[in-house]
Amino acid sequence: MDNYKFLVLLPQLIPALANLLILGATVYALVRQPSAATGLMLFGAVARLICGLFFSLWMWFFDNDYERYTSVAMPFQILAYLGIVAFVVGFFVFAYQLFSTPSET
Repeated sequence: MDNYKFLVLLPQLIPALANLLILGATVYALVRQPSAATGLMLFGAVARLICGLFFSLWMWFFDNDYERYTSVAMPFQILAYLGIVAFVVGFFVFAYQLFSTPSET
């Protein structure tokens, strides 16, 4: 990979960094308060990270062969959708559990 391709690739990696931050926060929440909700959030965060890396990096490996890319990309699109749904459901269940628990003062 020459320098030009690397410089073009850098802006595409910014969402992957955001996904890494979300994954880190989810792992922290899982360690602090393990539940099914944080498990859903973890599945969603990992799925989004994998799909985000696929959509930003793997196009370079397909050498602009769009037919082959689209045949491989469909399972990743399904995984990305399931990851988003799982993360959102897990996040709202986690928030509900977090804020509905009576505080001990």
